[in-house]
Formats: sequence, C-alpha cells, structure tokens
Amino acid sequence: MVVLNNPLGMGEFEPHLDTITRINAGILERRVTSAMQAWRQRALTGGLPQKDAEGNDIDWASVFEPAPGALWDIPAGIELWESDATDIRPLLEGVKDDLRELSEMSATPFPALLPGSQNQSATGSAAMKEALILKARDRLDVVDTGLSAIISKALRIEGFETEETISLSWEPPDHVSLSEKYDAAVKAKGAGESWKSIARNILGYSPEQIEQDALDLADEQLMSFVDNANARV
Repeated sequence: MVVLNNPLGMGEFEPHLDTITRINAGILERRVTSAMQAWRQRALTGGLPQKDAEGNDIDWASVFEPAPGALWDIPAGIELWESDATDIRPLLEGVKDDLRELSEMSATPFPALLPGSQNQSATGSAAMKEALILKARDRLDVVDTGLSAIISKALRIEGFETEETISLSWEPPDHVSLSEKYDAAVKAKGAGESWKSIARNILGYSPEQIEQDALDLADEQLMSFVDNANARV
C-alpha cells in the first residue's frame, strides 16, 4: 500500500474548517432571515374589544388569520402595523469577507470561490496566482513520489521489470504562452543548450514527442536531400 501524505497530514480543506463553518452559518442565517420575512410581525393598535355583544371571547387571531387573498374588515379607529423588512446586505457582505479570508488562507483565487468578483487589482491577482502556483508545485512533489511508487508496483504485478524509481513528467502548473516558450527556446539555443533539453525543459515535450520530432526531422532532411539530388540531375 502506498500512502500519499498531504502536508500536515490533513486534507486540503481541514485547516480551514472553522472558516468554512462560519461561511455556511452565514449562508444559513441569510436564507432563514429571507424566508421568515414572508411572515412579518403584525399588530393592531387602537384597542380591540375582547368580548362580543353576547359576552363571548373574541379570537382575533382567527379573525385576522393571514392567508393568500384574505380580506380583513378592520373596525373603525384601528390601525394595522407591520414590521419592516430586514436588510440582508450586511449578511451578504459578511459571507463575502469570510470567502475572501478563505481565499487568502487556502491560496485559492477569489473568483473561483465567488464568481463575478473579477474586479480585483492586478497586484492582488498576480500575488494570488503566484501563491496558487507555489501550492500546486508543492502538491505535485507530494503526488509525484507516491504515484511513481504506485506505477512501479502496478508494473511489477503485471510482470514487467522496472527500475527502482520511475520518473514522471508533469505539465507545469503556471501557464506559459507558446510565444514565450519559443522565445525562451531561441535564447537557450543561443546559449548552447541541446535541442532535447530545450524540448524537454522549455517546450514541455514528452519523451514520445521528442522521439517523434527526431523522426520527423530525419524525414524532412531525407526529403530535402532527395529533392536536391533530383534538382542536380
């Protein structure tokens, strides 16, 4: 069995459970508050009689029972009061603040937690991106060791002879455009770096792609040689 140990021996979410719980509680409070506002508190002022003309107790709660389409006949001199709606915007802002804190603590881009919040400063966005890339690289180091061991064990079970260690190739977590890659490749070539090293370390080619590229280049050179020979004839 191969154990993949996450940093601190905890899941990605576990260090932030307090913040996540606070966010969930804020969302629950907002939803409950919004739902309860459908039944606002009402009151009648002016002094309603407690007994009818025959001396029987009057159940005003049943007389003024709220219901869709209900029509109340309020005695003269009686005023109806209804509580105001609660402003839930502070609750919304509180959840956003908690999400922002979770974003910073977990190195997660804020727009990923709250879509529509792209109005972040360029400096803040760059800092958050850098933190996410560093986190991804750290997790790749953790996964690489365990996954190499898993693949090695799986190959041995299938009867294949393997080396003690297996090297895995990962796509870099930071996005680099093709123009930036080829610009770096030209500079590396000028510095004397080999093509295979450039293809592997800068362009991100897999071993299979490097091998296929060598075959394609050989084919092109052969075709060029044949064309030149035919031209001389």
